[in-house]
Amino acid sequence: MGTRAAAWLAWSVCALSLILISLGLLFLVLNRSHPVAPAFEFAFRSVVIMASCSSVGVLLASRRPAHPIGWLFGALGLLSGVHLFSGEYAVYALVVEGGSMPGGRVAAWITCWLWVPINALLAFVALLFPDGKLPSPRWRPLAWLNGAMAVAGSLAAAFLPGPTPWIGAVDNPFGAEGLGAAKDPIDGTLEVLSYGVFGLAGVVSLFFRFRRAGRAEREQIKWFAYAGAILLLGAVLLYAGPESIRMAWIRQVGFALWFVGFVGLPVAIGIAILRYRLYEIDIIINRTLVYGSLTVAMAIVFEAIDATLHYFLVTIAHVHSLPGSIIAALVVGALFDPVRHRIQRFVNRYLYPGEAGAPGRPEGAGPP
Repeated sequence: MGTRAAAWLAWSVCALSLILISLGLLFLVLNRSHPVAPAFEFAFRSVVIMASCSSVGVLLASRRPAHPIGWLFGALGLLSGVHLFSGEYAVYALVVEGGSMPGGRVAAWITCWLWVPINALLAFVALLFPDGKLPSPRWRPLAWLNGAMAVAGSLAAAFLPGPTPWIGAVDNPFGAEGLGAAKDPIDGTLEVLSYGVFGLAGVVSLFFRFRRAGRAEREQIKWFAYAGAILLLGAVLLYAGPESIRMAWIRQVGFALWFVGFVGLPVAIGIAILRYRLYEIDIIINRTLVYGSLTVAMAIVFEAIDATLHYFLVTIAHVHSLPGSIIAALVVGALFDPVRHRIQRFVNRYLYPGEAGAPGRPEGAGPP
Protein backbone atom coordinates (compact mmCIF):
# COMPACT_ATOMS: atom_id res chain seq x y z
CA MET A 1 0.00 0.00 0.00
CA GLY A 2 1.34 3.42 -0.95
CA THR A 3 1.86 6.16 1.58
CA ARG A 4 -1.00 8.27 0.24
CA ALA A 5 -3.48 5.36 0.27
CA ALA A 6 -2.33 4.36 3.76
CA ALA A 7 -2.80 7.90 5.04
CA TRP A 8 -6.29 8.09 3.50
CA LEU A 9 -7.30 4.77 5.06
CA ALA A 10 -5.82 5.67 8.46
CA TRP A 11 -7.59 9.03 8.58
CA SER A 12 -10.86 7.39 7.46
CA VAL A 13 -10.67 4.88 10.30
CA CYS A 14 -9.86 7.67 12.76
CA ALA A 15 -12.80 9.76 11.50
CA LEU A 16 -15.19 6.82 11.82
CA SER A 17 -13.96 6.19 15.36
CA LEU A 18 -14.55 9.84 16.23
CA ILE A 19 -18.09 9.72 14.81
CA LEU A 20 -18.92 6.62 16.85
CA ILE A 21 -17.50 8.10 20.04
CA SER A 22 -19.44 11.34 19.46
CA LEU A 23 -22.70 9.42 18.97
CA GLY A 24 -21.92 7.31 22.02
CA LEU A 25 -21.34 10.43 24.14
CA LEU A 26 -24.62 11.89 22.85
CA PHE A 27 -26.53 8.82 24.03
CA LEU A 28 -24.56 8.88 27.29
CA VAL A 29 -25.87 12.40 27.97
CA LEU A 30 -29.41 11.32 27.11
CA ASN A 31 -29.13 8.28 29.38
CA ARG A 32 -27.74 10.28 32.31
CA SER A 33 -30.76 12.56 32.15
CA HIS A 34 -33.06 9.59 32.67
CA PRO A 35 -33.43 8.53 36.32
CA VAL A 36 -33.77 4.77 35.75
CA ALA A 37 -31.12 4.28 33.05
CA PRO A 38 -28.25 2.03 34.17
CA ALA A 39 -24.68 3.15 33.55
CA PHE A 40 -22.53 1.59 30.84
CA GLU A 41 -19.50 1.08 33.06
CA PHE A 42 -16.96 0.83 30.24
CA ALA A 43 -17.85 4.24 28.80
CA PHE A 44 -14.95 6.22 30.25
CA ARG A 45 -12.36 3.60 29.33
CA SER A 46 -13.75 3.41 25.79
CA VAL A 47 -13.28 7.16 25.37
CA VAL A 48 -9.73 7.02 26.76
CA ILE A 49 -8.74 4.08 24.53
CA MET A 50 -10.25 5.66 21.43
CA ALA A 51 -8.74 9.11 21.99
CA SER A 52 -5.23 7.84 22.75
CA CYS A 53 -5.03 4.89 20.35
CA SER A 54 -6.71 6.54 17.36
CA SER A 55 -4.57 9.68 17.53
CA VAL A 56 -1.32 7.73 17.78
CA GLY A 57 -2.52 5.09 15.33
CA VAL A 58 -3.31 7.53 12.55
CA LEU A 59 0.08 9.18 13.00
CA LEU A 60 1.98 5.88 12.85
CA ALA A 61 -0.08 4.33 10.05
CA SER A 62 0.19 7.39 7.82
CA ARG A 63 3.95 7.81 8.37
CA ARG A 64 4.99 4.16 8.76
CA PRO A 65 2.32 2.20 6.82
CA ALA A 66 4.39 -1.00 6.84
CA HIS A 67 4.50 -1.06 10.66
CA PRO A 68 1.57 -3.08 12.06
CA ILE A 69 1.28 -1.28 15.42
CA GLY A 70 -0.18 1.84 13.82
CA TRP A 71 -2.96 -0.27 12.29
CA LEU A 72 -3.46 -2.16 15.56
CA PHE A 73 -3.97 1.14 17.34
CA GLY A 74 -6.38 2.27 14.62
CA ALA A 75 -8.37 -0.96 15.09
CA LEU A 76 -8.35 -0.48 18.88
CA GLY A 77 -9.72 3.03 18.52
CA LEU A 78 -12.41 1.85 16.10
CA LEU A 79 -13.50 -1.08 18.28
CA SER A 80 -13.59 1.20 21.33
CA GLY A 81 -15.84 3.60 19.42
CA VAL A 82 -18.14 0.71 18.49
CA HIS A 83 -18.10 -0.46 22.12
CA LEU A 84 -19.11 2.91 23.53
CA PHE A 85 -21.80 3.53 20.92
CA SER A 86 -23.24 0.00 21.30
CA GLY A 87 -23.32 0.16 25.09
CA GLU A 88 -24.93 3.56 25.38
CA TYR A 89 -27.34 2.95 22.51
CA ALA A 90 -28.41 -0.36 24.07
CA VAL A 91 -29.22 1.41 27.33
CA TYR A 92 -31.15 4.13 25.51
CA ALA A 93 -33.08 1.80 23.19
CA LEU A 94 -33.89 -0.98 25.66
CA VAL A 95 -34.29 0.89 28.95
CA VAL A 96 -34.98 4.58 28.31
CA GLU A 97 -37.22 3.93 25.28
CA GLY A 98 -38.48 0.57 26.51
CA GLY A 99 -37.35 -1.40 23.45
CA SER A 100 -39.23 0.73 20.94
CA MET A 101 -36.13 1.75 18.96
CA PRO A 102 -34.56 -0.59 16.38
CA GLY A 103 -31.20 -2.29 16.88
CA GLY A 104 -31.12 -2.14 20.67
CA ARG A 105 -30.84 -5.90 21.10
CA VAL A 106 -28.02 -6.12 18.56
CA ALA A 107 -26.18 -3.26 20.29
CA ALA A 108 -26.46 -5.01 23.66
CA TRP A 109 -25.25 -8.26 22.09
CA ILE A 110 -22.16 -6.53 20.63
CA THR A 111 -21.10 -5.29 24.06
CA CYS A 112 -21.21 -8.88 25.35
CA TRP A 113 -18.21 -10.02 23.33
CA LEU A 114 -16.36 -7.00 21.90
CA TRP A 115 -14.06 -6.75 24.92
CA VAL A 116 -12.38 -10.05 23.91
CA PRO A 117 -10.85 -8.83 20.59
CA ILE A 118 -9.94 -5.48 22.20
CA ASN A 119 -7.78 -7.29 24.77
CA ALA A 120 -6.32 -9.56 22.08
CA LEU A 121 -5.23 -6.52 20.06
CA LEU A 122 -3.54 -5.05 23.14
CA ALA A 123 -1.63 -8.32 23.58
CA PHE A 124 -0.52 -8.16 19.93
CA VAL A 125 0.79 -4.63 20.49
CA ALA A 126 3.05 -5.89 23.30
CA LEU A 127 4.18 -8.91 21.27
CA LEU A 128 5.08 -6.87 18.17
CA PHE A 129 6.63 -3.81 19.84
CA PRO A 130 8.91 -2.11 18.83
CA ASP A 131 9.87 -3.41 15.36
CA GLY A 132 6.53 -4.91 14.29
CA LYS A 133 7.87 -8.48 14.45
CA LEU A 134 7.70 -11.25 17.00
CA PRO A 135 10.82 -11.61 19.18
CA SER A 136 11.64 -14.90 17.42
CA PRO A 137 9.90 -17.66 15.42
CA ARG A 138 9.34 -19.54 18.69
CA TRP A 139 6.70 -16.94 19.62
CA ARG A 140 4.51 -17.74 16.60
CA PRO A 141 2.41 -20.41 18.39
CA LEU A 142 1.59 -17.88 21.12
CA ALA A 143 0.55 -15.29 18.53
CA TRP A 144 -1.68 -17.87 16.80
CA LEU A 145 -3.17 -18.87 20.16
CA ASN A 146 -3.93 -15.22 20.93
CA GLY A 147 -5.71 -14.87 17.59
CA ALA A 148 -7.60 -18.14 18.11
CA MET A 149 -8.62 -17.02 21.59
CA ALA A 150 -9.95 -13.76 20.14
CA VAL A 151 -12.17 -15.62 17.66
CA ALA A 152 -13.27 -18.52 19.88
CA GLY A 153 -13.62 -16.30 22.94
CA SER A 154 -15.76 -13.79 21.08
CA LEU A 155 -18.06 -16.58 19.86
CA ALA A 156 -18.35 -18.04 23.35
CA ALA A 157 -19.00 -14.69 25.04
CA ALA A 158 -21.55 -13.76 22.36
CA PHE A 159 -23.95 -16.50 23.45
CA LEU A 160 -23.43 -16.71 27.20
CA PRO A 161 -26.72 -16.04 29.01
CA GLY A 162 -27.20 -13.57 31.80
CA PRO A 163 -26.45 -9.88 32.31
CA THR A 164 -24.57 -7.97 29.64
CA PRO A 165 -21.03 -7.04 30.77
CA TRP A 166 -20.93 -3.46 32.13
CA ILE A 167 -24.74 -3.13 31.79
CA GLY A 168 -26.07 -5.31 34.58
CA ALA A 169 -29.71 -4.37 34.01
CA VAL A 170 -29.71 -5.72 30.42
CA ASP A 171 -29.43 -9.44 29.69
CA ASN A 172 -27.67 -10.83 26.63
CA PRO A 173 -30.55 -10.89 24.11
CA PHE A 174 -29.06 -13.84 22.23
CA GLY A 175 -27.78 -15.80 25.21
CA ALA A 176 -28.25 -19.56 25.00
CA GLU A 177 -29.89 -20.88 28.16
CA GLY A 178 -28.18 -24.23 27.64
CA LEU A 179 -24.84 -22.54 28.41
CA GLY A 180 -25.99 -21.31 31.81
CA ALA A 181 -24.00 -23.90 33.74
CA ALA A 182 -20.86 -23.14 31.73
CA LYS A 183 -21.12 -19.36 32.01
CA ASP A 184 -18.88 -18.87 35.06
CA PRO A 185 -16.10 -21.25 33.88
CA ILE A 186 -16.09 -19.71 30.39
CA ASP A 187 -16.08 -16.15 31.74
CA GLY A 188 -13.28 -17.01 34.17
CA THR A 189 -11.20 -18.69 31.49
CA LEU A 190 -11.60 -15.78 29.08
CA GLU A 191 -10.62 -13.24 31.77
CA VAL A 192 -7.58 -15.28 32.80
CA LEU A 193 -6.44 -15.60 29.18
CA SER A 194 -7.21 -12.00 28.18
CA TYR A 195 -6.00 -10.16 31.25
CA GLY A 196 -3.43 -12.65 32.50
CA VAL A 197 -1.79 -15.17 30.20
CA PHE A 198 -1.50 -13.21 26.96
CA GLY A 199 -0.91 -9.87 28.66
CA LEU A 200 1.86 -11.42 30.75
CA ALA A 201 3.29 -13.07 27.63
CA GLY A 202 3.59 -9.65 26.02
CA VAL A 203 5.51 -8.33 29.02
CA VAL A 204 7.80 -11.39 29.03
CA SER A 205 8.49 -10.92 25.30
CA LEU A 206 9.67 -7.38 26.02
CA PHE A 207 11.98 -8.72 28.70
CA PHE A 208 13.56 -11.14 26.21
CA ARG A 209 13.85 -8.37 23.63
CA PHE A 210 15.55 -6.08 26.14
CA ARG A 211 18.19 -8.67 26.99
CA ARG A 212 19.23 -9.03 23.32
CA ALA A 213 18.54 -5.48 22.15
CA GLY A 214 20.97 -2.85 21.01
CA ARG A 215 21.10 0.61 22.54
CA ALA A 216 18.33 2.21 20.45
CA GLU A 217 15.92 -0.68 20.93
CA ARG A 218 16.56 -0.65 24.68
CA GLU A 219 15.54 3.01 24.77
CA GLN A 220 12.36 2.15 22.83
CA ILE A 221 11.46 -0.56 25.33
CA LYS A 222 12.14 1.83 28.22
CA TRP A 223 9.43 4.17 26.90
CA PHE A 224 6.94 1.30 26.87
CA ALA A 225 8.00 0.10 30.33
CA TYR A 226 7.81 3.61 31.79
CA ALA A 227 4.20 4.16 30.70
CA GLY A 228 3.28 0.59 31.64
CA ALA A 229 4.72 0.99 35.14
CA ILE A 230 2.64 4.14 35.72
CA LEU A 231 -0.47 2.32 34.48
CA LEU A 232 0.21 -0.68 36.73
CA LEU A 233 0.88 1.47 39.80
CA GLY A 234 -2.33 3.39 39.20
CA ALA A 235 -4.32 0.16 38.83
CA VAL A 236 -2.85 -1.20 42.09
CA LEU A 237 -3.72 1.95 44.03
CA LEU A 238 -7.17 2.11 42.44
CA TYR A 239 -8.28 -1.50 42.70
CA ALA A 240 -6.00 -3.52 45.00
CA GLY A 241 -6.54 -4.05 48.69
CA PRO A 242 -9.66 -4.33 50.83
CA GLU A 243 -12.27 -1.62 50.50
CA SER A 244 -11.89 -0.77 54.18
CA ILE A 245 -8.32 0.51 53.84
CA ARG A 246 -8.76 2.48 50.64
CA MET A 247 -8.52 6.10 51.65
CA ALA A 248 -10.16 8.55 49.26
CA TRP A 249 -6.94 10.34 48.34
CA ILE A 250 -5.19 7.04 47.53
CA ARG A 251 -7.94 6.13 45.07
CA GLN A 252 -7.76 9.61 43.54
CA VAL A 253 -4.00 9.31 43.07
CA GLY A 254 -4.50 5.82 41.66
CA PHE A 255 -7.09 7.03 39.18
CA ALA A 256 -4.84 9.90 38.06
CA LEU A 257 -1.89 7.54 37.54
CA TRP A 258 -4.09 4.98 35.75
CA PHE A 259 -5.39 7.68 33.43
CA VAL A 260 -1.91 9.07 32.71
CA GLY A 261 -0.56 5.57 32.11
CA PHE A 262 -3.42 4.53 29.84
CA VAL A 263 -3.09 7.67 27.73
CA GLY A 264 0.70 7.64 27.95
CA LEU A 265 1.15 4.06 26.76
CA PRO A 266 0.17 4.71 23.10
CA VAL A 267 2.05 8.01 23.20
CA ALA A 268 5.19 6.29 24.53
CA ILE A 269 4.90 3.64 21.82
CA GLY A 270 4.49 6.33 19.17
CA ILE A 271 7.58 8.18 20.41
CA ALA A 272 9.56 4.93 20.46
CA ILE A 273 8.57 3.85 16.94
CA LEU A 274 9.08 7.28 15.39
CA ARG A 275 12.20 7.75 17.55
CA TYR A 276 11.18 11.27 18.41
CA ARG A 277 13.40 12.50 21.29
CA LEU A 278 14.03 8.84 21.99
CA TYR A 279 16.96 9.21 24.38
CA GLU A 280 15.22 11.59 26.78
CA ILE A 281 13.59 8.66 28.56
CA ASP A 282 16.53 8.35 31.00
CA ILE A 283 16.01 11.92 32.18
CA ILE A 284 12.25 11.37 32.51
CA ILE A 285 12.75 8.18 34.53
CA ASN A 286 15.26 9.93 36.77
CA ARG A 287 12.94 12.86 37.43
CA THR A 288 10.02 10.55 38.12
CA LEU A 289 11.98 8.47 40.63
CA VAL A 290 13.36 11.53 42.40
CA TYR A 291 10.21 13.62 42.63
CA GLY A 292 7.91 10.63 43.13
CA SER A 293 10.00 9.45 46.08
CA LEU A 294 10.26 13.01 47.36
CA THR A 295 6.50 13.48 47.23
CA VAL A 296 5.87 10.25 49.16
CA ALA A 297 8.54 11.10 51.75
CA MET A 298 7.22 14.62 52.27
CA ALA A 299 3.63 13.36 52.56
CA ILE A 300 4.66 10.84 55.24
CA VAL A 301 6.62 13.48 57.18
CA PHE A 302 3.75 15.97 56.97
CA GLU A 303 1.14 13.42 58.09
CA ALA A 304 3.33 12.24 60.98
CA ILE A 305 4.08 15.75 62.27
CA ASP A 306 0.52 16.96 61.75
CA ALA A 307 -0.98 13.93 63.51
CA THR A 308 1.42 14.26 66.47
CA LEU A 309 0.83 17.99 66.94
CA HIS A 310 -2.90 17.53 66.42
CA TYR A 311 -2.94 15.04 69.28
CA PHE A 312 -1.04 17.33 71.68
CA LEU A 313 -2.82 20.55 70.72
CA VAL A 314 -6.37 19.23 70.57
CA THR A 315 -6.37 16.31 72.99
CA ILE A 316 -4.07 17.70 75.69
CA ALA A 317 -3.96 21.47 75.25
CA HIS A 318 -7.54 21.73 73.91
CA VAL A 319 -6.66 24.27 71.22
CA HIS A 320 -7.39 24.31 67.50
CA SER A 321 -5.27 22.04 65.30
CA LEU A 322 -4.49 24.72 62.68
CA PRO A 323 -1.13 25.65 64.29
CA GLY A 324 -0.11 21.99 63.99
CA SER A 325 -0.76 21.98 60.25
CA ILE A 326 1.18 25.23 59.82
CA ILE A 327 4.15 23.89 61.77
CA ALA A 328 4.09 20.64 59.79
CA ALA A 329 4.07 22.58 56.52
CA LEU A 330 7.03 24.71 57.65
CA VAL A 331 9.05 21.64 58.68
CA VAL A 332 8.33 19.91 55.37
CA GLY A 333 9.34 23.04 53.47
CA ALA A 334 12.63 23.19 55.36
CA LEU A 335 13.35 19.52 54.68
CA PHE A 336 12.45 19.64 50.98
CA ASP A 337 15.80 20.58 49.46
CA PRO A 338 18.07 18.40 51.67
CA VAL A 339 15.83 15.37 51.16
CA ARG A 340 15.69 16.00 47.41
CA HIS A 341 19.48 16.04 47.16
CA ARG A 342 19.78 12.82 49.15
CA ILE A 343 17.18 11.06 46.98
CA GLN A 344 18.85 12.41 43.83
CA ARG A 345 22.23 10.99 44.89
CA PHE A 346 20.64 7.63 45.75
CA VAL A 347 18.85 7.40 42.39
CA ASN A 348 21.97 8.47 40.50
CA ARG A 349 24.05 5.83 42.25
CA TYR A 350 21.77 2.98 41.12
CA LEU A 351 20.46 4.36 37.83
CA TYR A 352 23.85 5.39 36.45
CA PRO A 353 26.40 3.12 38.14
CA GLY A 354 30.01 3.93 37.34
CA GLU A 355 29.31 7.32 35.77
CA ALA A 356 31.14 9.79 37.95
CA GLY A 357 28.57 11.73 39.73
CA ALA A 358 26.43 10.78 36.77
CA PRO A 359 24.04 13.08 36.85
CA GLY A 360 25.20 15.78 35.10
CA ARG A 361 22.45 14.18 33.09
CA PRO A 362 19.68 14.33 35.66
CA GLU A 363 20.51 17.89 36.45
CA GLY A 364 19.53 18.91 32.95
CA ALA A 365 21.95 17.63 30.37
CA GLY A 366 20.72 15.17 27.79
CA PRO A 367 22.10 11.68 27.28
CA PRO A 368 25.31 11.27 25.36
